[in-house]
Amino acid sequence: MRALLICIIALITACTGRPVSNKPLVIVSIPPYVEIVKELAGDAVDVISFLQEDDNPHTFEPTPKQMKQVERAALWVGVGEPFEARVTHVMKSANPRAEVLDLASVIQTGTGDRHIWMSLRLMKKQAIVISEAIAKIVPSQALQIKNNALDLTKKLDTLDQKIFRELMPYHGQALLVAHASFGYFCNDYNLVQVPVEAEGKNPIPVQIQVIFEMTKSTKFRCAFTVPQGNNKGTSLIAERMHLPVFSFNPLAEDFLYNMDHLANLIAND
Repeated sequence: MRALLICIIALITACTGRPVSNKPLVIVSIPPYVEIVKELAGDAVDVISFLQEDDNPHTFEPTPKQMKQVERAALWVGVGEPFEARVTHVMKSANPRAEVLDLASVIQTGTGDRHIWMSLRLMKKQAIVISEAIAKIVPSQALQIKNNALDLTKKLDTLDQKIFRELMPYHGQALLVAHASFGYFCNDYNLVQVPVEAEGKNPIPVQIQVIFEMTKSTKFRCAFTVPQGNNKGTSLIAERMHLPVFSFNPLAEDFLYNMDHLANLIAND
């Protein structure tokens, strides 16, 4: 019997190209939460993100293969992007025992801005909530997950303090951004987000004029383009304003490094 089981596993592995895992599966909607789940759960769970780093969350639709994965997931973690409603509906009907965590409803900011991972301070709160959800699906690891959550919040605190010191000389300055995903980061470090993109379209002349009027009272530090957005308008405006332009991906999976990297770009290190 054991030999037969080994043969079956080997056959499945050969067909899929990867070994079959008996660990609980955690699905997150966007890549930054992959690192957060790994920091909290270690090897206790498998974790995947539906979006890839260069996908646009506003136009993304899960593939049939991804929706099939929902049926075996133990935990779904979303941030309120439009495509998530469909995933949640399928999970509740096909996999009612699964845990569903909507971070947007838990971390209520009152702004309507869904980019809640773009703040180390908000991520501290989210890490605790996510750790509690993971502990439900692997209760045998609950103590370790709690300790991991404490370690992660310390890392987030340390990085937050580092970035605050690094960006202190630029308090009150503005960032010209292709997409309005930098708001929470700017709020944390006393910066001003000035988005160029309007619903994925190039800015109209009135919007451009407003931005140039801002330069009379606000110092602009630099400009950011993003892989998921329309960057043409941002690049042209930044050129006219003689601003350095940096490419930054808010959906990068390496969350801690990415936030530190963003601060370094702003400081032009």
